[in-house]
Parts: sequence; C-alpha cells; structure tokens
Amino acid sequence: MSTTQTAPVILALEWATAYGMEITESRMPSEAELATWADWYKPRAIYGVSGGRKIKLEHFGWRDLETVFGERKSTHSFPGCDNRAWILTPEELATILEIERSRADAQAAEQAAIANVAADQKRSIIEMAKNTGADQVLATWMADCDGTAVECSFDSLCQMVRPDGSTYIARTHCH
Repeated sequence: MSTTQTAPVILALEWATAYGMEITESRMPSEAELATWADWYKPRAIYGVSGGRKIKLEHFGWRDLETVFGERKSTHSFPGCDNRAWILTPEELATILEIERSRADAQAAEQAAIANVAADQKRSIIEMAKNTGADQVLATWMADCDGTAVECSFDSLCQMVRPDGSTYIARTHCH
C-alpha cells in the first residue's frame, strides 16, 4: 500500500510580464520534478496547482509591489514564461485584495457617475427638443462613407432627436 503525500497548497502572487498579475494556488515541486531543472533554478521553482484557483488582478499593479512587500524581492518563478512570484502571507494577501477591491469599487463608481452625467445630458437634450419643437443633436461621430456619394472620403454622422422623442441618423458626406 503506497501513501501519496501531496505538497501543501500555498498562495503566490505571480507577475508575468506577458499577462499581468494574479494570485495563484501553488505548491512547491517534488524532488523528482526538481531533478529536471538546473541547479540555479531549483530554489526558485514553484508550480501552480492543477485546477487550482486563480484570482486575476485587474487593478493591482507593479507600483503596488512596494506597498505590499517593501524591499522584499520575488523569491520564486513558475516554469514556462517570464514571471516573478512571491509566496504570500495572510496579511499580504489581505492587503492585495483590499487594494484590488477598493480600486474596482472606485472605478465602478466613476463609471456610474459618467453614465449618470451622460443620461442627464441625454434627458436634457430630449427635453430641449420637446420644448423648442426643433430637432436636437444627441451625438456626432465620423465614419467611412456608406457608398451613396461619388468620391466621398468619409461621412459626418449625427444622431438627432425629434420633439416627439424619436431618433434618427443624419449623414453628411465629406469630399
């Protein structure tokens, strides 16, 4: 009867220059796995846990590394790509997750504020169209010519709102 011992799962922050930062469930390699690596790499090797949890960090960046780790340099790396890894303490994990959460919340609040301003502006323009009885411009942009004009390079488009609240696109060919 064989007893299979599995390495304990640890959490590591991986920073791969090709795809960013993530917290990864990891493990230390077995002696057999280490035998395949060069001596200089053996102390740095760390493996991801197959099917392990990963948390992609969208808001935590390289400038935050000093906040979390101070002067501590990365001690490990995952085989297969250019990366650096830090084995995380519970306190470091909590700090990283708090930075990520607070920045995500701030970004969501900023996006909501922008959406509210845009919605207020749109309501104001629609109200102006109703009050004046004249069509009003909601948005403008440039686009490729739709092909209905000869020797036209591009078109200027305006989304217009009528006094009844309906909208349409006005196209002006630019030669």
